[in-house]
Amino acid sequence: MKKYLIMTVIAILFYACGGKTEEEYFDSANKLIQEGSISEAITAYENMLNEFPEGEYVTKALFQIATIYQSKQIKNLEPSQSLQKAIEFYEKIFKEHSESEEAPKALFMIGFINANELFNMDAAKEAYSMFLDKYPEHELVESAKGELNMLGKTPEEILLENKKVQ
Repeated sequence: MKKYLIMTVIAILFYACGGKTEEEYFDSANKLIQEGSISEAITAYENMLNEFPEGEYVTKALFQIATIYQSKQIKNLEPSQSLQKAIEFYEKIFKEHSESEEAPKALFMIGFINANELFNMDAAKEAYSMFLDKYPEHELVESAKGELNMLGKTPEEILLENKKVQ
């Protein structure tokens, strides 16, 4: 009798949790993005993060969520709020998963959004400088240096500088 009760409880728990693997959550969320169901995709990623907080796909899911917010795809969310949410998710990657493959890109994107979308040059400079200090060998180093060099300059000033270099 006890064995039957234990098996029933396990089956109920498995059924209640949906029994999805981390990879199934991740794949499902990616499919929802392809179908244009953006809010549902975020929910799927968040469910995955709640079920598998130390999982293999955590930083990839966080990066996907940040990218969605950065692209301002959430209806009823002001663009500046969406960009702030993107920064929050990129910061979460950088602060909580600094050794992950996504961490350098996340830090770079914090600088990029601040510089090119929110026009917060101080925050952009801080992020790019931190990027260069922490990841001096990363493939985005030259881009970060270029972004730092262009901070606060008008397009005309940038064009004039580029003509001088040529």
